Amino acid sequence: MKKRESILNKKILVVITSIFFIFAFCLMFYKKHTLLPPKSHIPTNAKHFPTLGSPYAPINITVFEEPSCSACTEFTTEVFPLLKQHYIDTGEVSFTLIPVCFIRGSKPAAQALMCIYHHDPRHPDVNAYVEYFHRLLMYPKEEGKRWATPEVLTKLAEGLQTYSGRAINPKGLMQCVNDRQYDEQIKKNNIYGSQVLGGQLATPTAVVGDYLIEDPTFEELERAIRQIRHLQNEDVND
Repeated sequence: MKKRESILNKKILVVITSIFFIFAFCLMFYKKHTLLPPKSHIPTNAKHFPTLGSPYAPINITVFEEPSCSACTEFTTEVFPLLKQHYIDTGEVSFTLIPVCFIRGSKPAAQALMCIYHHDPRHPDVNAYVEYFHRLLMYPKEEGKRWATPEVLTKLAEGLQTYSGRAINPKGLMQCVNDRQYDEQIKKNNIYGSQVLGGQLATPTAVVGDYLIEDPTFEELERAIRQIRHLQNEDVND
């Protein structure tokens, strides 16, 4: 009799434990898919940074990337194309891409990015800038070696489509890089990024609306977009 009771108690304990774990899993799943990420430490402002997409888009995504960042290569090849196809090109999201520079040897590449963006002083060229950033990130790099040489920076600018239709002048590009006229802007980007992230810079990091996503996979970005859109719809209906 006691043996039967012991077996029964063990079965009950197993069932209760299983129910507890199922409940805990469901709760974690619910929180993951309904709760928004933490907010950025200061609000982002896309006004003074290169921004792709409609200026009237209801949601802005700001991404911080470093030209030598290996994880940024994955973002630019796997995440960005999906984001552009499903949200930027449809007008639902605007995309702000801010270059920061904290890896040794990246400064010339960051300078070149800003030079490409401002190659026509009358018309900042965001499309050429984003494409050039993509090329910089895709360029194979060896750890500890200088990669952002004049030869590489000018080679990666070849065939770049520009707003004016004119090719990027390689001599003009390197003159701009060597003049280091965007040093202050890059420093300001680093300070701004640190303030938004609340401390040390890490890339790639995204801010969707006001919400900070430290591992910006497409699934995480899409989840945040949908939740923000839901909140916006609730505000409209109130």
